[in-house]
Amino acid sequence: MLRFFLFLFPLFLGAQVAFSQDARALTESAINLNRDGSSLEGQERYGVFVDVRRILDRIVVEHPDSPEAMTIRAGGFLGDLSVAALDAQLSGQATAPKALPDEMGRVGDSALLYDSAPLALPPGTAAIPPAPRDPKSRTRAIQEALNSVGCETGQPDGVSGRKTTRGYKAFLKNKGLEERDYGFESDAFWQVLHSSKGVICEAMPVVPVTPQTMPGTWTYVANCGRNSKMPGQSVTGVVSLEHTGGSGFRGNLRNSQGLRASVVGTVKGRQVSLVTNFGFLFGKVSSVGTVADDAYVVHGRDSNGCRFTATKR
Repeated sequence: MLRFFLFLFPLFLGAQVAFSQDARALTESAINLNRDGSSLEGQERYGVFVDVRRILDRIVVEHPDSPEAMTIRAGGFLGDLSVAALDAQLSGQATAPKALPDEMGRVGDSALLYDSAPLALPPGTAAIPPAPRDPKSRTRAIQEALNSVGCETGQPDGVSGRKTTRGYKAFLKNKGLEERDYGFESDAFWQVLHSSKGVICEAMPVVPVTPQTMPGTWTYVANCGRNSKMPGQSVTGVVSLEHTGGSGFRGNLRNSQGLRASVVGTVKGRQVSLVTNFGFLFGKVSSVGTVADDAYVVHGRDSNGCRFTATKR
């Protein structure tokens, strides 16, 4: 018994000291204490998990607006500590000692990442998936999640562009959150995004196309299929355009093949028609595209049979 007390005393003392610290320090204490408890068994293990949950409760009470408190309420992950698994452990929905002292009772509603036995989450609780470690995969997953709650980011491609930024900021605005606390790549944003249900953002308004829509600098990607004149090729480039009056525009193009060309075109409604002149050797290429609702993207096809997407910087 004395040996057991001496083992637990540093853990208990560490938890008491952590109570006077900020949310981040308390979180670290909970994570470390949880790791220590995972090496124990039976009532000793359960008792340590109770102390972990008390620290988490303290965070929610003393720092209710912190990202850590948001994660705890959502049953997410604090580092490698799964709050949902810890609560399931304590509520008897996962592996737990068969006989527990009466004074312990039921505590919380979460769970422990380290337990090898399968853990069942409380009824109505959806597990939040871990964030992908690969940056592009993580961005794609965020784009998909934002789209699912109405905060449109366009086609999920793992690249954070203008649409992704707009969808991300619209989500934060509608949830009343600050970017400094919920950065795009932060665990706090991941947790609150994946715990959100229903439509968060209203539909984006359709931006009218005017003579001033086309002027500016555009980047494009042209993908040529097997039935095109350039099968299997992918070409990128930059086009700089200026308004020439009325619905007309003109400019210059340079692409990844090292070619340069002049461009002239018109816009009617949401349809763009243009002719790119590569000179005597390569001739002219005509293109027709449609301006997207946000007026910053054009999708279309050219006379070589290649599909293109142009995005305004």
